[in-house]
Amino acid sequence: MIREAIKQVVEGYDLTYSAARAVMREMMLGEATSGQIAAFLTAMKMKGEREHEMLGFITEMLDNAVRIPSPPGAVDVCGTGGDNSGTFNVSTVASFVVSAAGAPVAKHGNRSVSSRCGSADLLRAMGIPFDLDPPYVERCLFEADLGFLFAPTFHVLMKNVNSTRKEIGIPTLFNLLGPLANPANPPYRLIGVYKPSVAQTVANILRSLEVQHALVVHGNGLDEITNTGETIVVELKENKIFSYSISPAEFGIDLAEPDEIRGGGPFENARIALSVLRGESNPKLDLVLLNAGAALYAANMAENIEEGIKIARKAIISGKALSKLKGFHSFVNRLEVERQRTMSIASLRKTVICPESLVYRCTDLTVEMAKEIMISERGAQLLKGLDDNLFKSPGALTVIILTKILRLLSERKLNIHSQSRFNRHARRKMSDAILSAEGLAILGEFKNRIPSSKDLYIPPEPSLIAELYESYGLDGMSVIVEEDFFFGDPNLFTFFREKIDIPMLFKDFIVSEEQIRVAAELGADSILIISKALKQDRIEALIQESIRFGLEPIIEVHDGGDVEKIITCSNYDIIRLVGINSRNLQTLRTDLSILPHVKKMITGDKLLIAESGIMGAKDLEALQGFDAALIGSSFLTAERPADKIAEIVTAARRMKN
Repeated sequence: MIREAIKQVVEGYDLTYSAARAVMREMMLGEATSGQIAAFLTAMKMKGEREHEMLGFITEMLDNAVRIPSPPGAVDVCGTGGDNSGTFNVSTVASFVVSAAGAPVAKHGNRSVSSRCGSADLLRAMGIPFDLDPPYVERCLFEADLGFLFAPTFHVLMKNVNSTRKEIGIPTLFNLLGPLANPANPPYRLIGVYKPSVAQTVANILRSLEVQHALVVHGNGLDEITNTGETIVVELKENKIFSYSISPAEFGIDLAEPDEIRGGGPFENARIALSVLRGESNPKLDLVLLNAGAALYAANMAENIEEGIKIARKAIISGKALSKLKGFHSFVNRLEVERQRTMSIASLRKTVICPESLVYRCTDLTVEMAKEIMISERGAQLLKGLDDNLFKSPGALTVIILTKILRLLSERKLNIHSQSRFNRHARRKMSDAILSAEGLAILGEFKNRIPSSKDLYIPPEPSLIAELYESYGLDGMSVIVEEDFFFGDPNLFTFFREKIDIPMLFKDFIVSEEQIRVAAELGADSILIISKALKQDRIEALIQESIRFGLEPIIEVHDGGDVEKIITCSNYDIIRLVGINSRNLQTLRTDLSILPHVKKMITGDKLLIAESGIMGAKDLEALQGFDAALIGSSFLTAERPADKIAEIVTAARRMKN
C-alpha cells in the first residue's frame, strides 16, 4: 500500500481515510522500509496534510495504542515541536503549575526528535523516571494529579517509525499526530502547533475525537502561546470552533525578545524549570504563566485566560508549583523502585537504575552483564583485571564498573571534541596545589547526577560553579564524566578545563588505559584509580600508564583491604595521593567515622584526601590529619552555593596543616 500511496502523494493527490489508515498500519507493523517511510513523510509534507488523512492516521494510531483512563477534568498541555525556535520546555513546566492549581494533567510526550530537548529529556535531567509502564502512569494520574505518558511506551508499534523520523530531522505529520494521540484521551487540551495553517485542522480532529474544550495555538513562530508577539488561537468549545488572536499586553505581560525565552539542552532547561517554579521574575516565567493560564481555561478551571493566569501565578507564588515538582519527583521515584524490583534484567538495564536496585538487584545484573562482556576477547581481558570480590560480593560498584566496560566495548573510540586543544596543556600537579594550600585544601566537584540521593537534584549552571570555585580559591576540581549513573560526559570536563586553571581530576571508573589517554588529551592533571575495583597488577599498570601521560593518580580506598592491596604494590612509592572514601559501596551510605581508622593503616609520606559525606564546616572536624577534602554534593545542592563554599573554605583555611 505504501508504494502506491507515495506515488499518489507525489503526484499531488490526497489519500482516502481508509488508505491513510492502511499506510499507518504498514508503517507501524514494520512492513514499510525506512526509505519508504522517509519518502512518504517527505511527500506528505510537500503536499500538505488534509483533515481526513490526519483523522485516518490518528485513528489507526489510537486503535493500536495501550490505553488508560484519565481522571475527570484532565488536561494535556502539549506542543507539536518542529518550530525550530529553541525555547525551553514550556508545556512541561506549565504542566506542574496547572496540576498544582488543581487540574489533573495527562502529559503526552517523547524524547527530542526535532529539537534539542524533548519533555522526556527534561524529566530525565530532573531525575524523574519518564518511561513508567501504563499501570504506574495511571496511578500517577489518579494519585498525584499528574502523569507523563511516554509515547514509545504507549505507542509500542511506533518504534518502527521513530528512527526514520530522527534521521530525516524535519517536522513531519507525526509532529501533529503526537499531541492528538494521547492514549488517556483527556477531555481538555492546550495544543501548540508549529505553523498556523494547521490549527483549524487540529481543532476539527479534536472535535472528532470528542474533546470537550481545547485551545489550539500558534504564537509568532512558536508552538505555544507567546510573549514575543501575537498568538493565533483556534478554540473548540461545546462542539463549536472559533478563532481569535491574543497578545501579552491584554494580560499585563511585557513583550519579550525571542532570545529572552530560549532554552538549551536538558540540564539547562531543567535549571530554567526550577527558576520558573521558584517564581523568579523574567520573560520565561511570563511565558509559562500565559500557557498555564490558557491550560486552566481549557480545563474549565477559569472563566477565561486572564483568570487562568491569575490562578497560575498564585500556584507559583504560594510555592505549590515547586512543591508539585518535588512531590511528583518523590512519588514517581517510589513507583520506579517498586517497578524495578520485578523488571527483567534486560529491561532493567535499559533504565536509569535507582539506588535501591543497585543494592537489591546487583547479583542478577552482575551475572548478565559479565556474560555479555565475556563474549568479546577485549571484554574478557578487562574482566580479568577486576578484583575477585566484585563478583563474590556484588554491589553498586560492580554494576557501575561492568556498565562502564560495556560502554567501552560499544564505542570504537571515545567521543572527544576538544582533544587537540589540550594535548599540550601545561599540567599542574594536584599534590603541589594541596601542599601549598593554607590549612586543609579543598577540592570542589561537579556532577550532573547524585545516584545515592533521593531528593530532587538539578545541577547548578556549570559556568557559575567554575567561577565560584576559582573566586573562592579552591585548590583543585573534580569532574565526574561517567555517563550512565552520573550523567557525565568527557565534554563536560572540557567545559571546565576551558574555564579554570586550577588542577583538575578526571573522575571516571577507570578500567583501561584508553580512559587514561582520553583524560590526558582533555587536559586532566589527575585521574582516580579505585582500589576496590581492580586487581593489584592492574592498579600497578594503570599507575604506570598515568605517569607515562604526565597525570598524577589518586588511589582511592574504602577500607583496610583496599589499603593492604595498594601498600604492597610494586610502585607504591611513586604514589603521592591517596583518597579515603567514607561511602559504603554496598549500602551507598556515608560514615565519616571510618576515615581516621583507615587513615592509620596508610604507610609512607602520602597526601590524604577525604572523600564523600562532607556536608558542612562541622564535618571538617573529623578530618584532622588529612591534607585535603573532596566536596561536591554539599556545594551543588546548596540553595546558595556561594554561601556554602565560603562557609567550608573559611573553616578549612583555619585548620592546622
